[in-house]
Amino acid sequence: MGWRDRAAGHAILEEPDCAQLEGLPKSVAFQVRLFRTKERKIWFIGTRANLKKWEKNDDPFSEFAPAGNPRFVKQAAGTASSFCQSFDAIHDFARTLPDSQYAGYGPSKRVGELSLGLQLASILGTQVVSFVDDDDPTEAVLACVCEPGRVVRVRCEKAGFHLLFEKATTKASRMSNRGDVPPVRLLYPAGFSPPPPIDAGPVVDRLAAIPGVRTGRQPKGYFGWSKQLVSQELNLFVGEEIADPDTVVPGYAGMELLAQRAAGGKVKMFSV
Repeated sequence: MGWRDRAAGHAILEEPDCAQLEGLPKSVAFQVRLFRTKERKIWFIGTRANLKKWEKNDDPFSEFAPAGNPRFVKQAAGTASSFCQSFDAIHDFARTLPDSQYAGYGPSKRVGELSLGLQLASILGTQVVSFVDDDDPTEAVLACVCEPGRVVRVRCEKAGFHLLFEKATTKASRMSNRGDVPPVRLLYPAGFSPPPPIDAGPVVDRLAAIPGVRTGRQPKGYFGWSKQLVSQELNLFVGEEIADPDTVVPGYAGMELLAQRAAGGKVKMFSV
């Protein structure tokens, strides 16, 4: 079923030919659901890895995206090179931290939101936004827009850094402002020593040396709150505020189920 607080999936603004999704890797199970607002229609695609049967209450929007075919893993790395190199530099840094929650998501070649998102865009011939937000047990906060043949935009927060890729350039910044959080006095039990501060200076230097990377300030109006980044990116893509602040994806149980496939199976269509 996936982790309850995880939000993940893909969305498009053009009606898909669901039969074309047979071209996804056989290990990828998926559901296609239609969400309607007063102004438009949005098609959400939830993906799962190696799911052999969809149960009635399965949440299709709670799992990390499986990786796309190797061709699309390579194409994502090539078309978003500065982002992937930046992400991997931060991921390598995160792996040096003890008991780090930041090391479980990555490196970039394993990020399915990039490669499967790109494969979906290429199969369906339209732009796709792919996203994931998870903070327990692994921090994974990323949203990307792909079109056939290339990654167009990526936003990500990882290990205290914010990355924005667009127009072949990645802007990297430190997360230094978490918004108006009420002050809390921390009382440490006897014998407890707080962890030493982490020197991120070498990471900043390494990012600045990557071709196509600019270092800058934390984005105005972004504080790293739960679901904030992916909600902002989904709303920007759709052109309307549809993201639920708790779950990002609007209530999927009320959406129309159009098609689904279990891993290794055939696409099943549903009449609406």
